[in-house]
Amino acid sequence: MPSVPDLSICIPTFQRSHLLSRTLERIAACVIHAGWQSRVELCVSDNASGDSTPEVLAAFRSPGLQFRSSRNAQNLGFSRNLRQVAKLAQGKYILFVGDDDLLCWDALLNLDGVFALEPEIALFPTLPDLPLDLTTWDLRTQPHWLEGGRSVLRELGLFQLTFLGNFIVRRDTYLANDTERYAASLYPHAAIIFRILQTSRAFFSPTSLFEFDEPVRGWNQPLLTAIDLARIITEEVLIPVADQGLARDVYSKTVRSIVRALINRRKGRTDEVGNPFADLSLRNVLQCYRASRAFQIQAAAFWAAGAYIPLAMLLKLIGEKPRKVNF
Repeated sequence: MPSVPDLSICIPTFQRSHLLSRTLERIAACVIHAGWQSRVELCVSDNASGDSTPEVLAAFRSPGLQFRSSRNAQNLGFSRNLRQVAKLAQGKYILFVGDDDLLCWDALLNLDGVFALEPEIALFPTLPDLPLDLTTWDLRTQPHWLEGGRSVLRELGLFQLTFLGNFIVRRDTYLANDTERYAASLYPHAAIIFRILQTSRAFFSPTSLFEFDEPVRGWNQPLLTAIDLARIITEEVLIPVADQGLARDVYSKTVRSIVRALINRRKGRTDEVGNPFADLSLRNVLQCYRASRAFQIQAAAFWAAGAYIPLAMLLKLIGEKPRKVNF
């Protein structure tokens, strides 16, 4: 009977066969380079792609590497496909990988020291965000433990957990905390990690796991990202023990996105199917900011501006912004 792998590399994919093939080959090469064929498995869940993804998966071969894939009968949305690939995994830890992300050549070798500590969660600095507390900036160069979600936000930033490659997590712990509560969110993994951090520490390793062909410039948050994260952080970190200073720091980075989201709605640009904020009702928006009465007032003002100021005037004031990528 095969032993349980240390790591399940999990890829949720949709409609990116031309990128997926390159990603799979890089992972296979990194596994062979590290000599980790018996320690790693590769799992892919295809979200009913209409391109050549099935053919790419059928053709993929890597000697000694455990590989499994599944295909959804219909597009389940990003969040549920992420759950599908996590359920497909059997390893002790999960590393989620975007179907267009390239694993660093020595990424697996650098994980040896992390596995030895046996953390529930380990965090990494790929695509780093700005910390909420700038005095902690130097801590990014040092491996250390972080005590809960508040520390993650202050030291690593609001958007740190949105990138799939910024963490590994125990598979059993992840699945035990994965519920339908955020099934329509673009960032269910962020909610799950914050939930786990309510009772666990996270280990931070200063070594990135992924590389990019060119520097990432002008990374655009997807439609509703900031509001979605405001809801997640409110419910999983700020409530019921309100931290007004942290709420202020989080909300000040997200509240202005309400106008942008309403512009997209008025232009007919819908978000993920089933997203609970697709209608952007005032009631829902106020729920996202309920840890601070002051920011609820600001949120209501931005909502009114986005809902009632003529669209042409809004676009003149704040300009256009590219559409989000499709998951």
